[in-house]
Amino acid sequence: MIAAYFSRFAPRKLSNLLVGLIIFFSATQLGFHFWPSSTLVYGIRIDYLSPTLYFLDLLIIGDLLFLKLENLSIYDLRLVLPLLLTNLLFSANPLSTLSWSLHLVLYLSFIFTLFSRPAHAGILHLALFLSLFFQTILALAQVALGHSLGGLMYYLGERTISVGSPSIALATFFGSVALRAYATFSHPNVLAGWALVSLLILLRLRKVSSPARSPYSYLPLIFTTILVSLTQSRSAALVLFGFVIPFALLRSWRPRLLYFVLLLTTSYSLLTTSVLSRTIDPPLSERLDLQRIFPSLVPVLKPVSPPIQSLCPIFVYSSPTTIPLPFFCPGLAYLAFWQFYTPCDPIFFIIHYFCFP
Repeated sequence: MIAAYFSRFAPRKLSNLLVGLIIFFSATQLGFHFWPSSTLVYGIRIDYLSPTLYFLDLLIIGDLLFLKLENLSIYDLRLVLPLLLTNLLFSANPLSTLSWSLHLVLYLSFIFTLFSRPAHAGILHLALFLSLFFQTILALAQVALGHSLGGLMYYLGERTISVGSPSIALATFFGSVALRAYATFSHPNVLAGWALVSLLILLRLRKVSSPARSPYSYLPLIFTTILVSLTQSRSAALVLFGFVIPFALLRSWRPRLLYFVLLLTTSYSLLTTSVLSRTIDPPLSERLDLQRIFPSLVPVLKPVSPPIQSLCPIFVYSSPTTIPLPFFCPGLAYLAFWQFYTPCDPIFFIIHYFCFP
């Protein structure tokens, strides 16, 4: 009844506007946190344990109310619900797990509705393009200043970071230590992954909305290249330069061969001159050794993850259980994340990777 009532006041333009706003704000984390006792660890509030109502949630709920919700069948979620129920059963923090499960159901419901209604590719393309442009400008400002911008950006999800902050992702640029771009994401690698996925979606939408190429059609590629360079994500760079550009953009083998020759030459020059590098990162063997000896160096820290994890199915982990670090040691603090700041549910990591809060 409620859906039918609201659907009378839902012109297509308003629906398209809501979809555009959802796509644009999907890369932000503006929300209201609730702080029950289960979100406190040693009296410290842990944000990702907190049930949160995001601005994105309100937009999606409003969009679903303007649609005929009877078109969304429970059978669309039949593969996800057993996983979520099992995950909730074995969760160490049921309230946090329930909150993220409801978010997942909400986001999937919105995605399913996109397939059942005539969506304008131009609206989706414009919203995602503006979001990519916004993240690029913010990332450039962070790297240029060496710290976060703060202010309104904080409420959109920007972390309070600087070059001198502990456990912050850093790199070297022409021999100087530089901040790897975060934008509104939790880590530079997440930002790079989101940029790659956004580029692929934009390439697909461009074929649907305007098959003819124009000079402006290369702007998403330019923005993504800038973001991948600023984040210095190795895996994202491999995917972008090794697969997306040569196979998704270049049409014949001759330009592909020329491209790979230029790519190998440029890569060799960058590796030998240290123009862009992450040599300040400790090697993997050192990271594993430090992770192994960390509990003995800081006796007050003890793993708090419940042993019930070993009883869970392979696709289920307990909900995140966090313990704060009383101090930060260079090269040690971020290693403790593996043992003390995680585990987290893999399916939620995937959702977060693709920019959902």
